[in-house]
Formats: sequence, structure tokens, C-alpha cells
Amino acid sequence: MISYKWVEKRNLPVSKEIQGYFNNPWVQQILARNDIHTIQSAREFLDSSFYKPTPATDLPDMEIAAIRILKAINQKERIGIWGDFDVDGQTATTLLYEGLKKLGADVIFYIPIRAKESHGIRLESLKEFLKNEISVLLTCDTGISENESIDYANSQEIDVLITDHHSLPEKLPDAMALVNPQRLPENHPLRTLSGVGVAYKLIEYLYQLTDRPDESLQFLDLVAMGTVADVAILSGDNRYLVQSGLKILQNPERIGLQEIYKNKKFINGEITEYHISFYLAPLLNALGRLSDANPIVEFLTTDDIQKIKVFAIQLENINERRKLITEQITDAVISKIEQNNELLNDPAIIMHHSDWEAGVLGIVANRLVEMYHKPALLLTGIEETGYFGSARSIDNLNIIKAIKTTGKYLQHYGGHAMAAGLSLRPENFQMFKNELFSHIIKTIGDSILQKELIIDGYINFDLINLEFVKELERLAPFGPGNPAPIFASKNVVIESLRKIGKKSEHLKFKASDAQENIQEFLWWRGALDQVPEEKVDLAFNLHSSNYQGQRRIQVEIITVRPSETTLLEIKSNEESIVVMDYRLTNPPDPNWMNPYNQILWYQEGQEKKYSPSFNRHNLFPSETLIIYTIPPNLIELRKAYFTVKPRNLILFGNFPIERSVNVLIKTIAGMLLHCMKNKNGLFQSIDIAIATGQRIVTVESICRYLNAIGEITLSEHPDTQWLVKLGGEINNEKADFYKNHIDFLHKETIAFQKWYLETSLENLKSSIFNYLK
Repeated sequence: MISYKWVEKRNLPVSKEIQGYFNNPWVQQILARNDIHTIQSAREFLDSSFYKPTPATDLPDMEIAAIRILKAINQKERIGIWGDFDVDGQTATTLLYEGLKKLGADVIFYIPIRAKESHGIRLESLKEFLKNEISVLLTCDTGISENESIDYANSQEIDVLITDHHSLPEKLPDAMALVNPQRLPENHPLRTLSGVGVAYKLIEYLYQLTDRPDESLQFLDLVAMGTVADVAILSGDNRYLVQSGLKILQNPERIGLQEIYKNKKFINGEITEYHISFYLAPLLNALGRLSDANPIVEFLTTDDIQKIKVFAIQLENINERRKLITEQITDAVISKIEQNNELLNDPAIIMHHSDWEAGVLGIVANRLVEMYHKPALLLTGIEETGYFGSARSIDNLNIIKAIKTTGKYLQHYGGHAMAAGLSLRPENFQMFKNELFSHIIKTIGDSILQKELIIDGYINFDLINLEFVKELERLAPFGPGNPAPIFASKNVVIESLRKIGKKSEHLKFKASDAQENIQEFLWWRGALDQVPEEKVDLAFNLHSSNYQGQRRIQVEIITVRPSETTLLEIKSNEESIVVMDYRLTNPPDPNWMNPYNQILWYQEGQEKKYSPSFNRHNLFPSETLIIYTIPPNLIELRKAYFTVKPRNLILFGNFPIERSVNVLIKTIAGMLLHCMKNKNGLFQSIDIAIATGQRIVTVESICRYLNAIGEITLSEHPDTQWLVKLGGEINNEKADFYKNHIDFLHKETIAFQKWYLETSLENLKSSIFNYLK
């Protein structure tokens, strides 16, 4: 996994003006790092009402685009909006459609369907769209690289107005107007606008020209959503737009957003960029990734409450499917890397699989970047369709520039510095991969190997209080260009730890610092990492939230590292540990156990050969650890080792259950029946995972499959993870989906078991011991 290099920010000089106005030294430093040295500049930074936005006419061709649109409105010509399916494109399409409608325009729109067309303007789809008697083609969040399609529109005597924010190609399309902030100088305040930001500036200018300037402000909620979702730099005009939009989002007038708020249990007046990033954006993005995003425009503009309620439920269902597929592909890639550590010697993670769902590859690639600090590029597709997919990058590599250098192997590509999409013929894949590797090595060399974690400063827990957090939150919205402060504490002892979440994938724990102050922490997806019981260093963010009407502090872990003393102890243990390998052979001596003391038997599955036996849930430090049944994956094997910290590690190769997916499903169905008869239907998925030696995600997928085929009804229970009842409704579509997912997960576990049995002892030891380094 990623190894962070922790770097503490150096203190900058703070002006006397700022010192006199802000008492908190941390706030002073953050303002100084944003080049804020006067009260006036601080007011502009903290309050959008003090900021003077940049005129829309600074954008190239803005005047041309606006005049042509007003002409179309006056002459009753039809305007066709061509959008994009991510949240930036969805909000830009909605904004232009709604904004032009309110100006009296005859306007229609189209958002490409990702699974069929991917990003951009596919010529065949455009031909169909133009049959709607369009006079003006207006793009948003796309178009700047679509020369062929623009040429065709020109040949049909259609005037093309492009609004886009993506990187400029070598040859610009022959459009009437090219409104793209990338044509501005590097330091221009509009240079980093998102797609919806560009669309808004066009609407803003149109409303100015029609003497209705204040009316354009109503669309800023869409701008905030799209800008944050697109991870745009939150400085200058972008910051102003998001701040202004967040004010509207506190109590949205859009009925669709009100329904989402109700479903997500949002509290009006408490909405921040965090809610957009972690709730609204994933929800809306799931629609564009896995389905058809065109209905989102009506959802965000209609007042039909029945339509809204039905569609909001559909959104939630699609998002749940998106989460499941994302986990599946992420697990597959991690498994490949764990079974072949040499892949981490490559300068980027580049993989292809024909069965991967294209719509979530960008999400998975982003997770891989966070985990391994390498550019990640994932592709799907077959011989007939070609390969296509998504790339994500690290801070010091412009991924679209890197991809451009391999252009001779590609059919299509587009994007910006941190994210890109591309397609190519399968026969060019290896050559493309080699050339991209070469470019990355030449560009950044060894700097890719370790990511810097920039720490604002080291603090003790007694500084963490509600007043301190509220002072920091005055500096929000946080994001690129204004990152949330990261604090750290050294030599911390974790005193109580428990897993939370449906899949026990998160951690909540209390810890004490060197002064014995106690603080509670939350670690999203922290169950995937091992937390040493010895002293650690913590890096974290601070938030406040409203829980049942009361404000509280939430401290979220970014990463944990062993303290220097802990690392020395681990290294000493590794050098002294004795490993005995009985994975493929039985011990030759019947008295082989005699030399060992304080033995812990790790056994999962229903048959226990030795007693007492232990599992992933109840291990503790001991002198000897015997791995009798193969754990479900490398993560659980590592956790067992680091929890027990043995002097002797003895490895066997027994399977916890028969290696048949049908037997596994029948076994779990029997366990659920037992729960219904003897435990009032209450169960925890971790218990069944231990009883079958499987991953929690596999167990829960089987439970959902049994629910989908009508054998059981599954629901959450407030006091435990699940409540199961006999019988239920059949949903064939979900049943097929979960059955395929189960087959995939089972194959992953079988592949790990095969690797565990066949890999060399040295490779197995290295995979276990190198986990915390």
C-alpha cells in the first residue's frame, strides 16, 4: 500500500493586520498560505458577498456565443444542448436548459449514454440529434476535441457554440464560438472553471444582456454541485461560485434536491462541500456511470412530486449497484497486485479486463491512486468494441499530456491534468502501455514512489474542541487550492477499537496521546489496514456535525503509521521469527508441537480439528500462531500475524469449507435458517464469514442473492447488522446480478487460496511482513 512521507508545513510570516483580526494561529497560517495579508482580502476569501466576480466577457468568444443565442431566441430557432453524463455535465446541461427556457428559448438537450457512446460527441448520435431541426448546437462540458462531429454539424449549416473546460487539442474545432477557460492565461481567475462554471458564465452574461442580471443567481446551486463534484480548484471565482451556491443549497427550492435531502437525512442549514463530495456527487454520478443521465434534467427542474419520489428511489438503487460493482473491481485489482508484487515496480497501474463495468473504472482508478500513489488506468472492452476506460493521476503528473504522447496508438482521448478517458484497439494495448510507462519515468522518475502527506502541524488532543473546529471551518469550502487542514499527533496509544458499517469496513476507536488526553476517531475503510497495538502516529481532519440537534466534533483519520519505537520492535520481531511451512506436507514428527508454547490455532469453517481454536475476531498476542485453515485473503492473513505478533509462525494449507460456490450458498442458507429458528432471525455477517472462512462481502452478497430469489427477506436491524425472515419477493434482475457477483468473489477467494499454497515461502513472508513499511 501507499507509503506516506510526512512533511510538516513551514510557518509563513503573518501580517499584523491579520494577527489583530484573527486570534487563532492556525487560522492565521492558513490565510497566509492563501496569500491573504489584509482584512479586505480575508473578507473576500471568507464571504462571497465581498468578492467581485470576474466579468463573463473575459472568456474568449463569450460575446459571439451570447449574441448568437439571443438571435436564436428572438427568431424562434431551436437550440440543441449537448451535455455530458458526469455531475459536472449533468448540472451544466440542467443549468443551460433551465436558464434558456426562462429566457423564452426553444431548447432541447441530449446527454450521451456512457455504456454506448462514452464521453464526447459521437457522430452517429449527433446525426440523430440533429434530426430535431436544430439551428444552434450548444455544448457543455464537452466538444473541444470533437473536430469530426463539429465539421459534420457545419456541413449541415448548424452553428456550433462550444462551452467546455477540458484541455485544448493541437487542432481546435471549427466552431462559431469556443468558450473555454483553457484559452486564458495560466493565472487568470476564470482559468480553472468547471464545465458548469463555464455554462453559468454564459447564462450570467445572457441575463445581463436581457436586463435580468440578478435572476442568474438562482442557478448557483447547480454550479456549486458540479464544481465540487469535478474537484475543481477552489480559489478565485470558483471559490466564490461554490460559496454562493452553498448558500442556496442550505434550503433548496428544487423539489428533487429536497427529496434527496429527506432520503439522506440532511439537515437544512448544515450543508457543506462535504455533503456534495460524499453524498450528492456519488449519487448523481452513479446515474451517468451505469444508466441514462438524461432524466436528471427533469428531476432537477420539475415540481411533479410523484415523478420525483419514484426517480429518487431509482437513484438510490443505481447508487447501491455502483457501490457493489466498484468494490468488486477494486478487490480484483488489489488481488492481482497482492499476488504479483512486481506490478508495483511499474510506474503506473495499467490493467484491462473485458468484464469490468466501464462506468465505475474512474472511481476504482482514483482509489488505486490513493492506495498506491501511482497513476492508474483501467480499461474494459473486447476485440469487437476495442478497449476503453479511465485514467487518474497524481499531483506531479499531467495525465492528459502523458496520454497525448501515445496518441498514435489511440482512437480517442480527452480530459485534464488529473483525469482522462481514452479508447484504443486491443492490438495497440501493449505498445501504448510501454510508451506511457516510458513517458512517466522520464517525466517524474522516482518521485512517484512516495506520496507526501502535508501536515499543518502536530497537536495534542486537548486542543481539539468545538470552538477550535468552528474557527477552522470559517475557512471552508475546502478542496483543491484550499485543502482542509491536516493535523497529526505522535506516540498515540489506541485503547479501544471496534468495526462499524454494514461490512465492518470502517473503524471507530479511542486513543490517548502522550499527555493521556483521550479522543475518539473515525477511520473510513480503516478495516482494510492494520492498526498496531503499540504506539502510533495519527494524521487526521477535524469536522463538526449536527447530531440530534447538538453540535459535535468528528475526527477523521487520514492515515496511521507506527511510531519510531514500534517500527524498531517490528523489525526486531521479523528478524527473530521462526516460520515452519506445512502448507503442502504434513509435519514429519508426530510430536512436532512439543517445542512450542502458548499456541493459538487459527481455524475458520465449521469443522474444528483442534480446540480451543481462534478466528479473525478473537485473536490476541501469543508466542505461537498456527494458521491451520487458509484465510479468505491476504488482508486477513496479515491481520492475524500483526495481532498475535508470534515468535513462531506455523503455516498449514487446509480449506475452511468445500470449494464449491453452490455448497457455499447452501451452507449459508442453512445458517440463516438456524438464525430464524433459534435467534429470532438476527445475525451478524462477520459470524457467518468466520463460520465459512469467507470474506464479509461474499457472505452479504449471498444473503442478498437469497433475498432476490425470494427464499428470505433481508433487512437491517437497529441492534445488529441484519434481520432475516423466511420467504420474500422475487427480483430476477437483482438475482442475476448478485449471482454473477458471488461467482466473481468466490473465484477471487479461490485464486488467493491457490496463490497461498503455491507461492514460495519467501514471497509469502515478504507479503506479510512488508505490510506496515
